[in-house]
Amino acid sequence: MVAFVHCHVAAAFDEAYLNQLIERADQLNLADHPQWHALLHYRSNRLLPGVTSLIDDPLFFLSPQGKTDPRAEMEATLRRFASDDILASKEEPAQCAFAARYEWLNRQLGFDEGRLLRQACLRFDEWVGRIEPHTLTLVFPAAHLNNPSSMFGHTLLRFDTAAQTEQTRLLAYTANYAAVTGEDNGVAFAIKGLFGFYPGYASIAPYYEKTKQYSDLENRDIWEYTLRLTPEEVSRVLMHIWELRGIYSDYYFFTENCSYELMLLLDAARPELRLRDQFGYWVIPVDTVRVLYQNDLISGAEYRPAAGTKLRYRANVLPVPQQDMIRRIADGDVRYDDERVRALAPADRASVYALTYDYLRYELAGRRKSRDEILDVSRTVLEARSALGEAAVDDMDPPVPPRPEHGHPTTLIEAGIGRAAGIDNLSLRWRPAFHDLYAPEEGYVRGAQIEFLDTVFSYRPESASWRLDELTFIDIVSATPRTQLFKPLSWLVSAGLTRPPLPEYADRRHLTFQFDVGAGFAKDFTESTFGFGFMKFVFDANSDLDKDYAAGVAIDGGAVASVTHNWKAGFRGFASAYGVGEDFARFGVELDQRFVIDRANHVRLLYRHSRVDDQHDRESMLAWSYYF
Repeated sequence: MVAFVHCHVAAAFDEAYLNQLIERADQLNLADHPQWHALLHYRSNRLLPGVTSLIDDPLFFLSPQGKTDPRAEMEATLRRFASDDILASKEEPAQCAFAARYEWLNRQLGFDEGRLLRQACLRFDEWVGRIEPHTLTLVFPAAHLNNPSSMFGHTLLRFDTAAQTEQTRLLAYTANYAAVTGEDNGVAFAIKGLFGFYPGYASIAPYYEKTKQYSDLENRDIWEYTLRLTPEEVSRVLMHIWELRGIYSDYYFFTENCSYELMLLLDAARPELRLRDQFGYWVIPVDTVRVLYQNDLISGAEYRPAAGTKLRYRANVLPVPQQDMIRRIADGDVRYDDERVRALAPADRASVYALTYDYLRYELAGRRKSRDEILDVSRTVLEARSALGEAAVDDMDPPVPPRPEHGHPTTLIEAGIGRAAGIDNLSLRWRPAFHDLYAPEEGYVRGAQIEFLDTVFSYRPESASWRLDELTFIDIVSATPRTQLFKPLSWLVSAGLTRPPLPEYADRRHLTFQFDVGAGFAKDFTESTFGFGFMKFVFDANSDLDKDYAAGVAIDGGAVASVTHNWKAGFRGFASAYGVGEDFARFGVELDQRFVIDRANHVRLLYRHSRVDDQHDRESMLAWSYYF
């Protein structure tokens, strides 16, 4: 356990000793030490010389130049450590407010407590005493597509005590970094998150609060990765979190996000790791798990299925009529002692009662039903279940799925040869993130697609020229299959530039801005095949159109099948009717197949056919896809 020893040495301020410490720090070049840079979140400037801290809150710095000058911040820190003045922003002396800085500088310089008074840090000691850090666990809640800030998953840290057991695990404390978004949602939410208009804060909360949020409210499976850190390193992480209380940094969904900030915390514990330097211009949570494995920091992983995952698996064991019976009893449409229920075998009846109770608790946790709505039915089905005394599927747990980090990497480059609009071409594609419907599902959420900055260039030998064919800013599909118990609404949204056929301008093919948004449903046909359908609003903007734009509605549907372990195929078709701006119709079909060589290498075979009025457009391509 971390604690400051309280030494009440009656010593006056010693200016000479303070100057010696500053001189010694300069001799050791501590201002350029990786540990100091990690504690202050300094990052080398991309274009100009020097460094800049990623912390944007001026209260984090003790020098006016501290954000960009490590030497000035170190001298200011040492001067404040020599004083017992209370920092107004923290309501405590600097030694206590910046516990990690004090601990590290003391190790480097060996403070003489007879000449540099050690302050009593009662609040810090009490706080650490409640947490009792010993080991550290990285917690990874899987992707949650209905919350834009968690579309890629999330990461947080859990502090485990030396005496912790499975029964006391939920009482442990977690460190979380998240954006404060207020009531924003939709387009405003996405734009602000992309460009850093939200402040991000670190916080500490009991683990049971987070599991309730992720597992019960958001129905997200959780993976727990035990980290190979010493108790001393774990203590440094906790001390640094204490320093970050109430301190904000600008939050960016793809760069300075939850996972990136946690890498900074681990760098503060062991700076030689340089974890943050192992990422480029974007950081996706599952990639941080892979980086921790590459640095031999993970000693084990454990799977915690969400309440909805367990309920769905247990219910799917039952015949469809019994699943429907569970929902109808829960909704009050059928009584628990209805003759159709009593006609079931005792074991089947026990299963229906037990799962009805679990389903009602699930609906209550997700705030889809109130306590008053479920109280009577919950009590009666629980009593009926107890009276039977038969065990059925009550305790069956779902199988452990492939781990998130075992899926394909998140950045894609693709090279292909093909023919489009009657012209042979070569194509190059680059997509920094993340996953599409036709890619292998291993490690990803079924029915989920998130593509960001998907960019396609083509080279036409006949003109010896390259051109931009597609630039997808964002393309999200959430096609969550419905069951008898679960009726989620599927949805999609996409925006970007492409070259679709337009009425009367088949040969010109200027770039068109397209925006689609829609809602619909998805359904499992078999364990390996699912289908989906959407109604969409569609909007095209192009100067070739009569009024420079066209808007209308469309239907969009298809199916995706895992034919074998190494072969996945998808079919998709659409029909769009534009009636605002310009009046025309567009139809199209797409067949996309992926053949998996290994986790990083796939072969893709694509065919598309679209039609506008009497104009037909066909595209075929054979490509090699590489994920990294």
